[in-house]
Amino acid sequence: MFVFCKKIFFLIFISLMILGGCNSDSKHNNSDGNITKNKTIEVYVDRATLPTIQQMTQIINENSNNKKLISWSRYPINDETLLESINGSFFKNRPELIKSLDSMILTNEIKKVIINGNTLWAVDVVNIIKSIEALGKKTEIELNFYDDGSAEYVRLYDFSRLPESEQEYKISLSKDNIQSSINGTQPFDNSIENIYGFSQLYPTTYHMLRADIFETNLPLTSLKRVISNNIKQMKWDYFTTFNSQQKNKFYNFTGFNPEKIKEQYKASPHENFIFIGTNSGTATAEQQIDILTEAKKPDSPVITNSIQGLDLFFKGHPSATYNQQIIDAHNMIEIYNKIPFEALIMTDALPDAVGGMGSSVFFSLPNTVENKFIFYKSDTDIENNALIQVMIELNIVNRNDVKLISDLQ
Repeated sequence: MFVFCKKIFFLIFISLMILGGCNSDSKHNNSDGNITKNKTIEVYVDRATLPTIQQMTQIINENSNNKKLISWSRYPINDETLLESINGSFFKNRPELIKSLDSMILTNEIKKVIINGNTLWAVDVVNIIKSIEALGKKTEIELNFYDDGSAEYVRLYDFSRLPESEQEYKISLSKDNIQSSINGTQPFDNSIENIYGFSQLYPTTYHMLRADIFETNLPLTSLKRVISNNIKQMKWDYFTTFNSQQKNKFYNFTGFNPEKIKEQYKASPHENFIFIGTNSGTATAEQQIDILTEAKKPDSPVITNSIQGLDLFFKGHPSATYNQQIIDAHNMIEIYNKIPFEALIMTDALPDAVGGMGSSVFFSLPNTVENKFIFYKSDTDIENNALIQVMIELNIVNRNDVKLISDLQ
């Protein structure tokens, strides 16, 4: 009891410092009145890119007055004017965000917390819920999960291959598994039945990269029964309704303005092609250079969809150290590798065609962009590769367009 009281007094002290303008992560902090005006706090956390881009557009689209606590690993926000415009505070790490959230709940009449997180990293959301529930304030909790990328679909494919009885058994345990993780009696296991099982405990929406996964021939009936009423297809057409102010806010969030690349597209009458690069864990620079050489051939026996005559752009992997070597080898135009490909989709700055190394990028491409080819490591067994098989099921790629690096040898 003494330890609990110490925690309460400490959190109250911290909250007074935050409300007084002492938050080291953000100079901007709203008054107590602004925080409690709607009695709702919005939380945004992500370790990746795709969920962050979707969360950004949600913030811009909804334009709520609710206080927003944000922690995006790949997109830190240092612009105080931007934070003020959305009534937000940015935190460099999730523990600091949780500490601030707890303080606000304890010292203000907060009725509801809406948590927006990464589906694959649902453990981050669990940690936030665990802290809220431990306060004993009976705060209403609502959840929004956004797919990390292709990883969820690899797991869904693997899950679909289990006997139906085993699927149902695992799903039957998920509610108790999640509750035990929130109670602190066991660590959270991010198995497919657990990450898609939160709707059994809280109002939950799953924003899926490919919601049509449940319309394929994959046997996922048991899982669909649990989450079917809680699914939303991710939106990519926000910009069709955004005004100039909203578009500029998105550019400020991402550090990306599509006008430069659109001008580069228009600089030549030829169609445009973007090669999706990877890091050394999948292919060397020389291998990717060879792929492009083969793709330029009009009569290649490996790549039937030639890119001869197209203007070549290169979107390298953010962690690759040899991107410039590939760019120079084929005199390509670089798209800065830190810009998420999803930003090109969102801002209608897509090329005519895309090809390259296997990537979750291909999951979100609209049908208006031609998919030329996808390469995988030489030791890949295509028939037993979950990522390739689920892409074929989703009609993302034809079997004949899937190539191995060893095909070039």
